[in-house]
Amino acid sequence: MRNESNEAAQAPQALVVRALVGGEEARLLAVEARELVAHLKALHRLSGTATAALGRLSMASLLMADDMKKSRRARVTLSVDGDGPLGKIVADAESEGVMRGFVANPSAEPEPKGPGKWNVAAAVGSGTLSVIKDLGLKEPVRGQVPLRSGEIAEDVAAYYVRSEQTRTALALGVLEHEGVVVAAGGLMVQLFPDTTEAFADEVERRFRSLPQLSGLFLQEEGNVRRVVERFASGLDLYWLGRQEYRFGCRCDRDVASAGLMAALGGESVDESQEVRCHFCNTSYLFSPDEIADLQRRQRS
Repeated sequence: MRNESNEAAQAPQALVVRALVGGEEARLLAVEARELVAHLKALHRLSGTATAALGRLSMASLLMADDMKKSRRARVTLSVDGDGPLGKIVADAESEGVMRGFVANPSAEPEPKGPGKWNVAAAVGSGTLSVIKDLGLKEPVRGQVPLRSGEIAEDVAAYYVRSEQTRTALALGVLEHEGVVVAAGGLMVQLFPDTTEAFADEVERRFRSLPQLSGLFLQEEGNVRRVVERFASGLDLYWLGRQEYRFGCRCDRDVASAGLMAALGGESVDESQEVRCHFCNTSYLFSPDEIADLQRRQRS
């Protein structure tokens, strides 16, 4: 039985914009992703907290993929491995415009901090953030940092500082109302090496004084450019470009069969075997005869 999620979401579901801010003091990237986060919520039947966690990590992956456009098909994979009830959280994005993601325990729902305030840190717990950047070179670039807070944005910003020596300020937010995603957005500013301390202090002040980012996206009706203009009010702002993104999965029957062969290790089976993709929930069913044929080919 095949889930149609691979083909169902062809329309753009998220938008990333890029700009220079303060002359050439810093680069700014921002993302609006309400439809994408809503699609992930429905696809994986996510709890409110799982929606917030995967939504934030997904938006971080889009910003990071867009920031690393050094090859035709750059890809970044972010993996949060925490000891909290959500378990492993993965977001995978390609700079050409597709992303996918999943949560190991999508129904986990710790006690919220308050009305509408998901306790993402408690749901994630302690652990690591791993980053794999594939720039189309011989080997991907890999990095890993301890989780600082489990709130995702602070952890990704810490990765940039520690692993790439890039001073980064990042805010990510997902807002739900009665179980419906009504806003999702992110804002990232990265300082250049010769940025003045006065400008760095101003960026920090603006991030500290930001209202709840998801609420700001809701106020601006998802218009990411207006959100950026409000943040950068009074600063020189030069727009660089934009990229649309949608959900998309790279799984297929060949990939599923390879995974099944590895799992079976030559063992014969009498019943059909199902392989389900974690990212898109597509199921691939293999009959005993088909499995035997695949094993024969593998041995030959």
